[in-house]
Amino acid sequence: MADQFYVIGKPENRDKQAVETVTGQMVCADDAFPGQKLFAAELGSPYAHCRVLSIDYNKALALPGIEAVCDHTDAPLGWQEEKFYVGDPVCAVAATTMNTALRALELIDIEYEERPAVIDPDEAMKSGAALVGLWPEGNTSVRTTLDRGDMDAGWNQSPVQIESESGWSNTFSINPIEGGNVTAWWNGGDLYAWVSTQNPHSEHRGLAGAFQLPHNKVHVYSHGNGGGFGGGRAAAQRVPAMLAQKSGKVVSFHVDRKQQMMNGGPQFASKSNIKIGAKEDGTIMAIDFKYWGDQGMNAQAPITGTHQDCQVSFNIPNAHFEGIGVATNKKGRDYYRCVAHPGGGFAYSLAFYRLADELGMRPLDIYLKNFVTIDVDAMDDSPRPLAFCTIKEITQEAADMIGYDQKYHPMGETVTLPDGRLHGVAIHGELDCHGGMSGGRAAIVHLRGDGTGFINAGISRTGCGTNSSHCHIVAERLGVLYEDISVGSYGDTGVSADGGMQNGSTNATSTGAAFYVAASDAREQLLAQAAGMFEPAVNPEDLDAANRKIFLKSDPTKFLTHADVCAQASRIIGHATDNWGSNLTRPVRGYETGHPARQRVPRVSAAEVAVDQETGEIEVLKLVYITDPGRIFFYQGAYAQQESGADHVMAQSSYWHAIYDNTTGYFLNSSFLMHKYPGSMDLPIENYDLLLREGDSAVGPFGGTGMGEPSGGAYASVGLAVGNAIGKYIDYGPLEPWVVLKAMGKV
Repeated sequence: MADQFYVIGKPENRDKQAVETVTGQMVCADDAFPGQKLFAAELGSPYAHCRVLSIDYNKALALPGIEAVCDHTDAPLGWQEEKFYVGDPVCAVAATTMNTALRALELIDIEYEERPAVIDPDEAMKSGAALVGLWPEGNTSVRTTLDRGDMDAGWNQSPVQIESESGWSNTFSINPIEGGNVTAWWNGGDLYAWVSTQNPHSEHRGLAGAFQLPHNKVHVYSHGNGGGFGGGRAAAQRVPAMLAQKSGKVVSFHVDRKQQMMNGGPQFASKSNIKIGAKEDGTIMAIDFKYWGDQGMNAQAPITGTHQDCQVSFNIPNAHFEGIGVATNKKGRDYYRCVAHPGGGFAYSLAFYRLADELGMRPLDIYLKNFVTIDVDAMDDSPRPLAFCTIKEITQEAADMIGYDQKYHPMGETVTLPDGRLHGVAIHGELDCHGGMSGGRAAIVHLRGDGTGFINAGISRTGCGTNSSHCHIVAERLGVLYEDISVGSYGDTGVSADGGMQNGSTNATSTGAAFYVAASDAREQLLAQAAGMFEPAVNPEDLDAANRKIFLKSDPTKFLTHADVCAQASRIIGHATDNWGSNLTRPVRGYETGHPARQRVPRVSAAEVAVDQETGEIEVLKLVYITDPGRIFFYQGAYAQQESGADHVMAQSSYWHAIYDNTTGYFLNSSFLMHKYPGSMDLPIENYDLLLREGDSAVGPFGGTGMGEPSGGAYASVGLAVGNAIGKYIDYGPLEPWVVLKAMGKV
């Protein structure tokens, strides 16, 4: 179907910021104002829970080069006297050099009152545990409760019932290479801030509110960013703004690697208890999915999505989902690529595998029998059709690619490879709740006198290719070539419309839909101008546009070029103040255009592994990963996302593991040396078998969805394949060699 497009999905189209990225010319926040700025440094609490009684800056201020200090008494920062985790910001300084700023922190005298703290979530849940400080009456809170059908009836219809528990999944630090960077300055009463962020317009609103400024007095730029991955940046934008206001100078705040690891919004750990009732043919009739999430000190930590992929992917008529947040004295857990779904997917897949063992069935057949149909989404009982659903097809395809029929062996049946290692295979599939559509996005398209144009992107400039996807959408809609559309402004809140946050893998489609609307506005103006230029004049409805030509539908040999038309109408600006949200763009199975619908992204991973019986080391012999993002806008970007998603599957399952001292609350392995991040030599890239399928969604622009998170959330297959190899499921992560040996009873 991609052949009907001139721009979308073409492999030769390169990322709009590729040259700047690979040549190092992209300017990020920390690069701004070289030689002219002060350097900020922040001091965090040495205790997991304490109160600041006094701060004495006298010795620090006597140090030459110190220009300003700030702490909880500065209202715009929003800090409190009470500190709730190790590293919770206490004060900050600005100095002429970074070394001077760091030295000044050592000279600040602070008196603390230490208070009881709880680090371990299991301890936090016990009766009589010390209050962490997040909630006034305890350390737990029911965050999610959802019921479907009649649970009693479901159990009565289930001759086979199993219970599955999973231990705490691994928590880990979100570590974009750039980390957190902010450079801020004031010009009269106007605040300027160059910010590493995934949401420049939200930062704009936040700074305006914090400093009580009219919105037109705040100017936020997000011109260069590394990867984001969710809540991954530790920098507090208000700190350099506060220090800049006090000093009257430009202040740069750069977060070092240790600070980034400690305070960058780590991924939360979760554990579960899942009960399943099923018929003897594997039809699941009831599920009771209860889970707990370690929130740290974030009252709104996103644990509530842990059950969602189970909820939406399977046709289970009777269900109870319950999520319980657990507060601990650690940095608040935050968003990370695919958020709660990887851990939730592992938990329910583990239960499905145990059900398959009980029934003497293959896990693959449990999935295929219970996947939701395309007719109505399982998120709720409202009649919302799925925009598309290829989950059964791509699950079977992944099974064929991994050789499931030939290589699967029942749990407990040992298969030894010729070199003596144990062999295992597993598969995991689901509909991911990310990649959908959300409303309230805006966009601007500006055509120039030669027929080329710009988009003004009101989102950040991350490296995931989102803006390049938008250029594809605009070029296709206008009928020009990809090279004809460039990004005029990245993340400048003064000249761009609010494109929303880059989260939930919604930006390519939701903001993309806004750019589709803006391009349609510009196209309407373009065709109206062209209609009067034909001899004789025609109606705009008689015209179409493609491949740099505006032509008669009835006779494509009669045309004008975009350059011809724009030369006489050089002020064409298309805009959109909203998009069409999650509504059908065409009729689907009896539902009319405009009817509310759900857009889910099918993804499947299958893994084949070898496990060394002596060392516990795991080798992934083959990793099959299929994602169906609907229409692919930006081909190179989509495949980069798919490969990076496979890398994340490997990292989550086998490497990432943040370790905390449960007495002091210190993060013990806050460096790349000890908090292992796999490099190219660690990843079995040669064993990846990655595919993208195009299911053609009936919701997104040109039938596309988002895919950054759907392509990175299915690590369950690796862990379950290891369980299949050793004959014992490992219910917590990561799969470090000692964990595997312990499961085998060898340590």
